[in-house]
Amino acid sequence: MGVSAIINNGEIVKSQTQVNTEKEAEQSSSTVNKTDFMNLLVAQMKNQDPLEPTSNTEWVSQYATFSELEQMQNVANSSTLQRASDLVGQEVVVNSTDSSGNTTQVQGKVDYVTFSGSKAYLTIDGVQYSIDDLVQVVNGDYSDATSIAESWIAAYEELPKLSSVTLADKDAILALANSYNAMTSYQQSFIPSGYADVLEQYVARISELSGES
Repeated sequence: MGVSAIINNGEIVKSQTQVNTEKEAEQSSSTVNKTDFMNLLVAQMKNQDPLEPTSNTEWVSQYATFSELEQMQNVANSSTLQRASDLVGQEVVVNSTDSSGNTTQVQGKVDYVTFSGSKAYLTIDGVQYSIDDLVQVVNGDYSDATSIAESWIAAYEELPKLSSVTLADKDAILALANSYNAMTSYQQSFIPSGYADVLEQYVARISELSGES
């Protein structure tokens, strides 16, 4: 899929995801890493007051504190990356913020995950979203139930009025009844109340017409 961009007055308008990515890159470049810390520590040792030198214990304490923080950060990053990887193939809801600051929610299946430094990005329908924008992971049973209910309701609403039913509608009515009876109670809970009762009236009407014929 090609990369698209919004042009406004001859200038490229950055998406919120691009803005966030650039900010993260800046923050990453300004973060003190292990080498920087060691250089600072050595410089501090060289320039300490000879009349009041810092004890070895204090140097070791500083280094131990930094190492502990670094290890905690690594564990947190590893956990985030693993969590993102586990979302591949899952149905999720994420916040999408445009360049004007307007936020909407997008639902879709995570196609794949990409990583930039310690950040993970979820790709849904070709669009990248930061894992920080994740709102919820949709349960698979819920997604299936809503899909089944939508299809069933669409077929139900194609039926003629009860007073206009003929034997030509028999197959459609019985198919709806059979599919409803084949649903689990959880799936049936997504069908609006009253639909099943009215469907029974359709089935009864077909029985009457069949008897009459």
